[in-house]
Amino acid sequence: MMRTRPHKKRYPIAVAVLSTLLAISGISSPSWAGTTLEQIQQTGILRAGTRTDALPFAYVNAEGEWVGFSIDLLERIRMQLEQELSRPVQLELVEVTPRDRLSSVAQGEVDLVCESASFTFNRSRFVDFSIGFFKTGTQFLVRRDVQLNSGEFRVGIIPSSTNASAAQGYLRVAEFVRIPDRATGVLEMDAGRIDALASDGILLEGMRQSLDDADTYALIPQTPIAPEVYSCILQQDNLDFREIVDRSLVSFMSGFLNNNPPEVAIFDRWFGDDGVVPSDRDFLQSFFQETVESYQERLNNQQPDPIQEEPDAAE
Repeated sequence: MMRTRPHKKRYPIAVAVLSTLLAISGISSPSWAGTTLEQIQQTGILRAGTRTDALPFAYVNAEGEWVGFSIDLLERIRMQLEQELSRPVQLELVEVTPRDRLSSVAQGEVDLVCESASFTFNRSRFVDFSIGFFKTGTQFLVRRDVQLNSGEFRVGIIPSSTNASAAQGYLRVAEFVRIPDRATGVLEMDAGRIDALASDGILLEGMRQSLDDADTYALIPQTPIAPEVYSCILQQDNLDFREIVDRSLVSFMSGFLNNNPPEVAIFDRWFGDDGVVPSDRDFLQSFFQETVESYQERLNNQQPDPIQEEPDAAE
């Protein structure tokens, strides 16, 4: 029930006034009419943007397969949509990058993006976000054999990333070098042009473990300097679709918390002791618990008050 295709070209901007406003942030207006659910109901296709280089969330493995934790979550969202819409739904994966993922959603090129994108208030001006499904934070990848000199500390940062802002606020005396991606950062580090690479800790650890000389590198500090919560990116004003996505993500987290085999198997495949990127189980379990409780509280607050019968009027 899944197929992949190349990333589409952007559609023309339909509304001049809105496009002018969104162009300030490089985002254009939607290219089709109708809600996301209406589109999926009509086509039977869930168009999902994701990454090819964000191990363990979405990447291409040695067999050429598109895999990852967020790919598994997208499959669960697809199944949830089939139940809600009472029709078959096919998952179509589309490659996106940090540079175009927001515009891809805002323009309607994809229905949602699920990978390693963090919620920020600035981004929420243009797109909507699901509940969070993973928590990490900014850390630095360094070579163990390099002596760090605080006066000449050069840090590779990816422009416009949340990690760049966090690193610049944390290391005020460092020199910051702009790099296009984490893979380039490792090459720059090995060439001695930077001393550290700033990114999300889980992504740096995933990349470190994929290297032939993984033990040459280390992550610092042990505790991330700034929290990051990953969420799916959605179009604004599609509350019914967002609720289905949220319900699917909560179902996964609740299943894991209740030790249901299917959900535990997914978690262990990516983050267990023998997983692709072993992670702190207790930390993530606490995050899942907080997220599920917050979601339930939100639902309770949306419930209408019980109808109170007014006393009969006096005769």
